[in-house]
Amino acid sequence: MKLAIINHGVPGSGMSTMAAAIQRACHLANRTCEIFSADDLFMVNGEYKFVGSKLPEYHKNTLGRYVHSMQRHTECVISDNTNIKPEHAQQYRDMAMHGGYKVIVLNFIPSTVKKHRERDIHSVPRSTIHRLIHECRTVPVLPDELSFNITEGNFMERLEYIPEIVCAFLSR
Repeated sequence: MKLAIINHGVPGSGMSTMAAAIQRACHLANRTCEIFSADDLFMVNGEYKFVGSKLPEYHKNTLGRYVHSMQRHTECVISDNTNIKPEHAQQYRDMAMHGGYKVIVLNFIPSTVKKHRERDIHSVPRSTIHRLIHECRTVPVLPDELSFNITEGNFMERLEYIPEIVCAFLSR
């Protein structure tokens, strides 16, 4: 079975941490796994340099790399963008279903602005975090999809078992 994981949440939610844990678990189980994040394209000499005008171009590039990875039959592909609104995740979902991938949506439920700012590694401004928390809408689950809601209170538990669940599905 092939899996597409779609992260959804506000910066500082733990999405990249979860993606990395899933990728590590896949590699330990000898399964191929790639992570796709527009944030990676904002890295310049190891430093995050966000340029808002580049966002549409970088999202298009990220989707292209995601699709190319599926065409190479990567067993697990992860969209590690924020996907704040359900429609932001739809292209990834559509491409995954078209490619014969089972979709798992990871809804990272927002916490407080303070908590997200403490954990955010990209120095997203407080006002932007506040706006994103209010815009964030849970991605609804479609038939034949799996979904996990991840909160500040259950993050560590989910971090432990979601990678195991992914590897179990890949072994089917």
